Parts: sequence; C-alpha cells; structure tokens
Amino acid sequence: MRKVYLQTQNGEIEGPIPIKKAHALLQKRKDDFQDLICFEGTEVWLPSDVIFHKSGRSTLMICFVALVFSLIALALAFLGWSQITSYREDVGSGEPRDVVREIYERTTEGLSLDASQAYRIKNRKEILDTLEIAEVAQNDGFAVAFVRYSIGADIFRKAHWLASVDQKWYWVSYISESSDQKPADEEWFSTMLEKAETWEDEGSEREF
Repeated sequence: MRKVYLQTQNGEIEGPIPIKKAHALLQKRKDDFQDLICFEGTEVWLPSDVIFHKSGRSTLMICFVALVFSLIALALAFLGWSQITSYREDVGSGEPRDVVREIYERTTEGLSLDASQAYRIKNRKEILDTLEIAEVAQNDGFAVAFVRYSIGADIFRKAHWLASVDQKWYWVSYISESSDQKPADEEWFSTMLEKAETWEDEGSEREF
C-alpha cells in the first residue's frame, strides 16, 4: 500500500506512514496536523479532503486517488519534468524585498533535502513570524537585502543577493568578486560584500 507524509502545525514532517494510519491520525489529532498529504516519491502536497472524502467513501477510493496521482507523477518524470509546474510558479517580483519573503516561504516548506533545510522547516513558523528586512541596497540591476529573524533567543542575520531579469527581481544563490555576473560598479560591490560579511558575522551561528 502507498505511504504518505503528513505535516504538523509547526512545519515538521511525519512519515512515510501507511495511508490508513494517516487517515486515522488526521481524524484523531486534527488539531496537530495541517490538512495536507504528500505521497511518498512525489513532492506534491494535496489537501487531505481530496484524498479522504468527508462523505465516508471506502478505502478503495482512497487507493484509487493515490494511484492516479502516482501515474501523473510518473508521466511528468518521463517527460523530463523535475517538478510539477503548478508547484514551482515564477516568484520573480518588481520589488526586491518581496522576493526575500518568498525565499523564506519556499525554503521552510515541503520535504527537507539536507540538515540545514530540516532545521528551517522545523522552525518555519517562528522564522516567518520574526522575519525582518532591515535594508535593501540597489545598484545597476543588482541588490542585496539584509535580513534578520529569531529562533528562541538566537537572532540570525543573512544577506541575500538579488538580480533583475526582464524587470523582475530574483534570488542569486551565490556571488563573489570572481563571479562572471556581478555589478559593474566595483566600488559599490566591494563595499556591499564587506557589509554583508559583517552583517552575517554579527548574527547567531546556525545549528547546521
């Protein structure tokens, strides 16, 4: 029988667990879990009502729905899609600070691939609730956003580089003086690199 993942209210992932057990958990502990289901082997989070019909239909219907979504995922993989397109819509924005919020929304949801992402997912609610964009500096199609958030007593600081493409701002995951694509204003760029390093050094050290 197919297994699924459940997501708790604080963003933690439980699973994979059998679909019957997942159904029972959602009924018994509905206040502890979000109304979302993710089938093992996919990255698609679906409303639980889509899988577990409130009208009380049989487990056969549940398994049929699971099979349908499995076949869809397999077809997309065969066509060379790495993600379901509706889940990875364009997040470019006309304002740099709007992109920053989206970065944290995306990197604290779903299944974790590494320890640092698992740590962010675990603390998703607190990160998003305390997220603050202290400053955004722009120059020649590039920008750097200075961000801080807290987890417990720790205050974390992060500098995110952004770049403009077709009048939309997007996250640049890594940039340095040796990068092929970087701001033309070398003095501004050098100053921002130093400022970003100082900003991050003043924050708490990550657990991962």
